[in-house]
Amino acid sequence: MDNQYILKIILEELEKILFEKKKENKHAMYDPKTGKKEMADGERHKELAKKGYVHFDPKKVIAATDKEGGAAGLDAIVKHTGADKGELKKNISKVKGIVKHKKGDYITVKTGRQVAEEIIRQEIQAVLDEKRKKKKKKKKGNKICPAGIAWAKRTFDTYPSAYANLAASKYCKDPNYAKGSKKRSKKRK
Repeated sequence: MDNQYILKIILEELEKILFEKKKENKHAMYDPKTGKKEMADGERHKELAKKGYVHFDPKKVIAATDKEGGAAGLDAIVKHTGADKGELKKNISKVKGIVKHKKGDYITVKTGRQVAEEIIRQEIQAVLDEKRKKKKKKKKGNKICPAGIAWAKRTFDTYPSAYANLAASKYCKDPNYAKGSKKRSKKRK
């Protein structure tokens, strides 16, 4: 093997290693106001940083404060989002919908539209729940009265049958059902 061939292989391997490192440096950056995600590395990273983009997802920050009941300390937000604490502390004020409370916690502030949407969602859910309850109540039992069941057991050899149940339900509606036929048969004899 000649030296030029060996140098060529070494250069190719170095290029692969450098190219892989460049791929690794590409990471997500987020617009704190809109939550828009963009992948950045090198020059693009510098451009986005000048525009105020951050390395943590603002939607996750809002979700973390909501999970904590609407107010959360910086440590709790870091725990839920996995963001860098220093960057989060420096840039959390840029996130739309999050403000620092006078006691130090970060709280979510909803706009009028968000509050209205939540009220509408709750009202729709209440109406749907009410309709579901009404549907459950509307189910008919079609139960046979106890007197009809007793009569059917006395009259038929096999009670739990469709024919016996039909006769029992008729007996419940008209207690004189099938009584006339016995009287007629006695008169004939």
